[in-house]
Amino acid sequence: MKTLIIIGVLLVLFFIFVNNFSRFMGGISTNKAADNLEQYLEKEHNGELGFRELNRFFNAATMNPNMFTVVIFHKEIPEIEFYCHVNPKELLENDTLSYYGTENLKIADLYERERKRYETREKVKADFINEIPEINFENDRFEIFIPGEIKTAALHDLIDRFVARLNSSYEELDIPYTMSLFIKTEAHP
Repeated sequence: MKTLIIIGVLLVLFFIFVNNFSRFMGGISTNKAADNLEQYLEKEHNGELGFRELNRFFNAATMNPNMFTVVIFHKEIPEIEFYCHVNPKELLENDTLSYYGTENLKIADLYERERKRYETREKVKADFINEIPEINFENDRFEIFIPGEIKTAALHDLIDRFVARLNSSYEELDIPYTMSLFIKTEAHP
């Protein structure tokens, strides 16, 4: 019985230690990190941006116990979102994202990049609204839905124009080197 109690106490202590290891190493709490990030977004972006999925990111290379991963998004247009690494302990004094190396990026830079990407996607959708009413941009693929009957030659022409339009906005769309194009029709959903 004594052994079970000792093992139980050791497990509880181990659990507490593992969950608070970063705090023991000088890191800030997740609650304080969330408060700092919320204050920063309110101050620098007038509350236009929100965040979710704030998680500690302990990088063995830098040994920084204050690094967190987070998804930042536009509150009114949730399609504008980006993932980044932040140091909420220093964010209010220095908003340069040190994890991004020599680029000296800030949250505002990442937000602007994603906002332009969103606007370009909306322009592509507007260019093809009459022919392709549904265009979904995913991380590794594009999905399009073509309603009604369409002849093979017309489909090839439409796809050629669509791909040419995507290629003309390659940098703004921040397209990876390999993407898939999924074509759905009424006959082949």
